[in-house]
Amino acid sequence: GSKSWLVTSRSSIDQRSKVFTGSKSFGPISGTSVLLFSAAEFEETFGRTYNNSKDFVGVMNGDGASSNCHVDGAQWSSGTGVYATFDRTLSSAWVRVTYVVVLGA
Repeated sequence: GSKSWLVTSRSSIDQRSKVFTGSKSFGPISGTSVLLFSAAEFEETFGRTYNNSKDFVGVMNGDGASSNCHVDGAQWSSGTGVYATFDRTLSSAWVRVTYVVVLGA
């Protein structure tokens, strides 16, 4: 049941993982996504290149009053970086993307 799932999940958490949080404002944006971190910026900010087998980036709209869109998720694009993706096409909108980055050990 769910207890077994929780035990499995908790035992798989590596205590050496690093967690970073923050937010970035973008605008005006026209499109369905925005480059949250270029590959170079990710490495400079978090101290290593993105590892798609163990790293995670979660995102949300940090100011729904300024932009009524949903920030649906994040996408890694090899060689380019991490994009925050939206639920609709924006036209000259301002968006604050609040993020959590987890670097797996």
